Amino acid sequence: MNAINFVIRTRAGAIERGVIGESDQGYLIEAGNGREISLNLHRSDMRGYDRAGNDLQITLADGRVIVLENYFDASGGGRLFLSTDGVLSEVAFAEGDGGVLFAQYGDVAAWGKWSPDDALIFYDRAEVIASDVVAGDDDGGVSMLAAGLLAGGGMLPWLGAGAAAAGAAAIISGDGDGDGDGGGGLVGSGGDSGGPKSPTVDDGEYKIGGDDLTDEDRTVLVSGTANDGDTVVVTIGDKTQTTTTGSDGTWEVIFSGPNFPADGTYTAIVIVTGSEGTETPLTGPTVIIDTTPPVVNVTGGTTSMGDIVTEVEFDGGVTVTGTTEIGASVVLIVGGVSHVADVDAQGGWSVFLESSVFQRGEYVSDISIVATDSFGNSTTITDGIEIDTVSGVTINTTTIETDGIINADERTDGVEITGTTDPGSTVVVEMNGYSRTALVDAQGNWTVTFIATELPVGEQMLTISATATDGVGNVSSTSGQVELDTWVRNFDITSQAGGADGVVNAAEAQQGLTVTGTTEPGASVTITLDGVSREGSVDAAGNWTVTFLPGELPGGEQTVTLTASSTDLAGNTAVETRSVVFDTDAGLLTISPAPIEGDDVVNEAEASDGVTITGTSTPNAIVDVTLDGVSKTVQTDAAGIWRANYLAGEIRPGEYEAQITAYTVDAAGNELTRSDTVMVDTFVRNFQVSANPVTADNIVNNSEQFNGVTLSGTTEPGASLSVTVEGITRVANVDAMGNWTVSFSAMDLPDGTYTTTAQISTQDAAGNTATTSKTFQVDTEVVPLTSTSQPGGPDGVVNAAEAAQGFVLTGQVEQGSSVTVTIGGMAMVAQVTAGGVWSVNVPESAIPSVNGQSVAINISATDAAGNTATITETMVVDTVTPNEPDMTAITRDQSQAVRGIVLETTDDTVAIDKVSSTGGNSGAQGVAFNAQDNSFTGETTYSFNQVVPDGSHLVVTATDSAGNSSGTYVVVDDPNTSQSNVTLAANIGGKKIDAIDLEFTEEASLSITEAQIVALTGQDNTVKVLGNSDDSVRITGATRTGTVVEDGEGYASYQLGDATVLIDDEITNVSTI
Repeated sequence: MNAINFVIRTRAGAIERGVIGESDQGYLIEAGNGREISLNLHRSDMRGYDRAGNDLQITLADGRVIVLENYFDASGGGRLFLSTDGVLSEVAFAEGDGGVLFAQYGDVAAWGKWSPDDALIFYDRAEVIASDVVAGDDDGGVSMLAAGLLAGGGMLPWLGAGAAAAGAAAIISGDGDGDGDGGGGLVGSGGDSGGPKSPTVDDGEYKIGGDDLTDEDRTVLVSGTANDGDTVVVTIGDKTQTTTTGSDGTWEVIFSGPNFPADGTYTAIVIVTGSEGTETPLTGPTVIIDTTPPVVNVTGGTTSMGDIVTEVEFDGGVTVTGTTEIGASVVLIVGGVSHVADVDAQGGWSVFLESSVFQRGEYVSDISIVATDSFGNSTTITDGIEIDTVSGVTINTTTIETDGIINADERTDGVEITGTTDPGSTVVVEMNGYSRTALVDAQGNWTVTFIATELPVGEQMLTISATATDGVGNVSSTSGQVELDTWVRNFDITSQAGGADGVVNAAEAQQGLTVTGTTEPGASVTITLDGVSREGSVDAAGNWTVTFLPGELPGGEQTVTLTASSTDLAGNTAVETRSVVFDTDAGLLTISPAPIEGDDVVNEAEASDGVTITGTSTPNAIVDVTLDGVSKTVQTDAAGIWRANYLAGEIRPGEYEAQITAYTVDAAGNELTRSDTVMVDTFVRNFQVSANPVTADNIVNNSEQFNGVTLSGTTEPGASLSVTVEGITRVANVDAMGNWTVSFSAMDLPDGTYTTTAQISTQDAAGNTATTSKTFQVDTEVVPLTSTSQPGGPDGVVNAAEAAQGFVLTGQVEQGSSVTVTIGGMAMVAQVTAGGVWSVNVPESAIPSVNGQSVAINISATDAAGNTATITETMVVDTVTPNEPDMTAITRDQSQAVRGIVLETTDDTVAIDKVSSTGGNSGAQGVAFNAQDNSFTGETTYSFNQVVPDGSHLVVTATDSAGNSSGTYVVVDDPNTSQSNVTLAANIGGKKIDAIDLEFTEEASLSITEAQIVALTGQDNTVKVLGNSDDSVRITGATRTGTVVEDGEGYASYQLGDATVLIDDEITNVSTI
């Protein structure tokens, strides 16, 4: 099989080339979008055509298949051509029954845009044969093609091999050098195979070139035969390779890398040197190498050549021309679209671009030009096509003479007009029938000046026309208008100063002077009189008016020039003048500037003795003087002094500003009036003391006295004020509004209870005085405050029993007061009668539990005025009961009857009673005894005067000096029994029991109930049970709550209802069931 070349031309004119390799049994070519495909095949190389959907399948004679994808696509299918030997035939298809395709071939005889040089035409022929290597023609040649494909254009191999550059195939023909037989082996000169054989070289042709050439493609192989060991030297151009013939009689050399020849056409020269030194020259294959891209130049139509497409040329399109290598193709790309150039036999090329390729405007469109030679080498250059179809010109009419208006002065010195155009343009400006050529700078700004004689006068709109021709001949024009205004229209003075007689007298001057006239609407007017200038008020119709104030007019007798000037909106100015006569002299009149009554204020005292007003005037002139509406007529004396006297009754009392006027008139009727004022102030305004009480209740108590007392009120602003209380005078502080305050400290107000009066005096700025007063009470003490009760009774000691009952405290206090009694931090509010007797019940909870200590009783009282006082009384409190008597021994006589007991010595009083041990209700009976202290043992022996009979228990009571007592119930055993079931006496005569002592009974067994405990004990309902380990206690229903320690002894604590039982740790047999 041989390789098959093909060419694709896209709808845009771009050319794509490729090769179907020898081993490609199937190959895909994209044929959609109007692509034109030319195959280097003859119609005889075709076996058949088939349609598969939109694809065309072509089966070649050697069995290979070429698929043209989307060939039948309705949106733009492809066209198929076959070309060999310079002939181009188009293939058309007709579809028969069953979808069979019939091919029709038509040679393209009338080429149209096709030419013999067009890239679709092939000038050789690829033989389609069945085997990879076939016998040559009669000359013995064999053709072999390297596999390859030109990449790009969307062509993808279907079943083919890899890509390689088109034109990179080497064609080698093996017909020898003419000396041999062209076969595969060497033969001797005699034709037998016994002697040396003649060397040969394989002939053929290499063509190497293209953009996509690889290092592998840059290889030339030259081979042949010679005798074993012969030296072979091969030269291509300036490159030489040397090798030695192998034992099989073959040799080869490869030119690649640095030994690869430069571009050119070469014939390989082979020198074979035999072992005997004989050299045999041979002619090798032809080698054509072209790796140099073609040169491409532009000769016209682009920016590099200085060409510009103007408005006149635009519709005719653009032709771009140039030169390139002969045989090369050229494509021009603009805006992403390719345009194929026509290339002549000398390499001259041209491309015509229609005007639709571009848009009008002023810009450069970038282009790319690609030239590709026959070997596939390409060169790309860039350039541009300049489009300039527009020219511009503007006139700056709004800035002519700054405001767009030409006035008279501006016309006189000529008028400059400016605008803009394209740089390099010429501009001709026409106005009022005159034409001038403008000066244009490098940036396109132009100026032109018209002189005064070329401009009219008056008021009108002038039309300005400007025509610009740019450097490439484009012409544009524009026009505008400018306003011409060279005079002030209708300017005049229309009023007559001084009325009918044309003279401005004093009365008229006092009214001011109004000047009126007319001018052009929108103009301004300025009037100047005696150096004073005024801007006129101009209405929409051009009527103007100006008023000069009386003080701006000249006085006396004189003639003054009035000048009027008007400037219109265009800046034109006109002037008018008039003469004005003034006569305003009426003589002399003054009111004395000296203050009346020295300070220009008439107070009450000054008004009572009359007031005199003086001034000056023309001697003997009559002057009418008025003071607060009261008029007097006086005559000026010879010295020019006048006096007006006002009596006391003519001065109206009060506080006000009195107006003073003086009037005189001369014989000519000129009047003079002078005015002044004087303050009349005959009382102190707004003087009073505040109606609010000095304190909240108008009584100053001790606390308020300590903080000081403040009085307040009002008086006339600027007045002074002082207040006197209890002989102490203080100056008040008076603010700008006349509000005053004054404070008296605690040192200023004596202690006690009394009523006092504050005397208040004020004097205003005019010297008027006034007084008032304020009465209030002072109460700074609580009297009386006493305590009349004695807590604790006759002995003055509150014991536990008395504390339990509480007590009443009483005393005397100031009527209307409240009393609070505080003991130990507990405050109690007392009851207070209308007569001031107070009393309070002190409960047990208020009395501290102390042992003979003094306790403070704080008695605090607050009276109706808010004063407070406190007294402190003391009481002795002893509510701590002595320790229960601790019996250490019991004495008996010979009959075991109890004769006495031994107790720890105490300062308390001891009483001993006997009670029934059988639970009887006989009560307690006192036991007489003699006591004997033993200082060494710290014990006291109590010897009974009579023995205590068997069956009796003892109650031992200790009472301290305050009357507090504690008792011990001593269980005495019966010597006749070994087990003592203890029964407590039901009646012990009200004795308080704190402990039950079982220590003097063998194996005592005590049962005790809550009721018994409550009956025996005090308010705490607590009892101790003392005993030994052989004793037992039953407290049915009790609950063990823990362990307590008292005086170093441990006790088990039980709770039985409201009662508490503390059982000696030595008693271990305790039952709660």
